[in-house]
Amino acid sequence: MEQLQKLETLSNQHSLALKHNDRLFYGKYLYRLEVLMYQYRVPELMKVRTVDWWGYKVDTEIKKSFSGTIRRFAKRHDDRVRVERTTLNYYTSDLDNIDQVIKYVNRLNSKEPDITDTILELVSVRYFPGTMLDRNIHYRKKRLPYNKFKFQIVGERMSFEEFTDWSRWAKQYPDDIQINNSDLIRRWGTWCGENLGYVTNEKLLQLVQFKLGSKVNKIIEYQIRKTNK
Repeated sequence: MEQLQKLETLSNQHSLALKHNDRLFYGKYLYRLEVLMYQYRVPELMKVRTVDWWGYKVDTEIKKSFSGTIRRFAKRHDDRVRVERTTLNYYTSDLDNIDQVIKYVNRLNSKEPDITDTILELVSVRYFPGTMLDRNIHYRKKRLPYNKFKFQIVGERMSFEEFTDWSRWAKQYPDDIQINNSDLIRRWGTWCGENLGYVTNEKLLQLVQFKLGSKVNKIIEYQIRKTNK
């Protein structure tokens, strides 16, 4: 509760959108800060064209300098950075680290008097409402998968024959087990980490685990948790 209050304070101070996420990021991080690296205009080129990050060497150098600094900061704190085109996502479980990145972005923006448009924009923070121990729990705001399934079975590699055997067994419980019946699985079997199906209750889950044995990679539990964001 204290962390959520701290997060809301941080969000309000910097006018950041605060959004709920149903699971840990990468199975490890509680928070994701999104920073948009905007297009911008250089005054001496303003009459010619609007340039973006990919247009000129000076632009590329500014972008690399920012993302490189953030990556080094993340590495020191065992956090993670992912850049997709003009969006940088910072993943962490420490709100103080998010605060430091926000302050750095604000300093950069305030030190660019020669550029007319905002270089960087703080967009949002997504958060997982659980704890670091809840890596196999996915929180839903309104409903369970297919309105009734509480558990998902994630499997190891299975041959076509092994999956067929599992599918036939599961058909004994048509109301309580939902099987992944994609065409590829029916033809080739499954890969490690693939969804094998959904189960409604703990009692049946125990039977499924006994049936599949070592073919179970992990069990994901779905819970309803309403949040304000």
